[in-house]
Amino acid sequence: MNRPVLALLAALGVAAAISAPSAKADPPAAPADQMKLQGIWQLQGDHTAIKTTSGKLPPFRPAAKAKYEANLAARKAGHPDFDTAQKCLIPGLPRSMFYPQPFLLKVEPDQVSFLHELMHLHRMVYVGAKLPINDDLDQNWLGFSAGRWEKGDLIVQSRGFNDKTTIDTAGIPHSVDLMLTEKLHLVDKDTLEDTFTIDDPKTFTSTWQTKATFKRLPDDTEFSEYICTLANPEAVASK
Repeated sequence: MNRPVLALLAALGVAAAISAPSAKADPPAAPADQMKLQGIWQLQGDHTAIKTTSGKLPPFRPAAKAKYEANLAARKAGHPDFDTAQKCLIPGLPRSMFYPQPFLLKVEPDQVSFLHELMHLHRMVYVGAKLPINDDLDQNWLGFSAGRWEKGDLIVQSRGFNDKTTIDTAGIPHSVDLMLTEKLHLVDKDTLEDTFTIDDPKTFTSTWQTKATFKRLPDDTEFSEYICTLANPEAVASK
């Protein structure tokens, strides 16, 4: 074959290589120690009325304590008007972690996602992101979450919340200044511990902590549909 033909074939080969769509490479996986947190998890125990890690009530400021006691009385009377979750609104943080419905923890190099059966909530944690100051965030139900890894533990800081939710079902209040820090630690391959640090100077006299433990469910666990209506007894009573 003469040189001009070889040159033409070579040129056509280069053109074909340029025009052909390239196969997309699989995204990089997170390191193995981080991937151990991935899975489906379910809360253990009753966390409707949470206490600090020392078993006490949070260190309320006087106005916040009065509001908490009013919330307790309202729920006992069957009229929990303070509770937006009774009206099928998002329960916020950390309360959404205190429900018995399972959640999927999806780990990626630059993002960790919490996919809940509860209301099919989707919370995204941006790994390596800088947490903006509160004034730069739009107040919303789940705030903004930034995360980092520390030796296989996931540290998540969240703020930018509205003040329409409560920290637990019993009715612990909070302000828009709430800063939530979580430390998710794998106790063993099937046990996940989340330590919550609550920092809200307008509501509490000091920071405080509470913990929750989750057990791993089989990877083929199927989430149920979640339908929230105002037909539940408490919501009807609160109208």
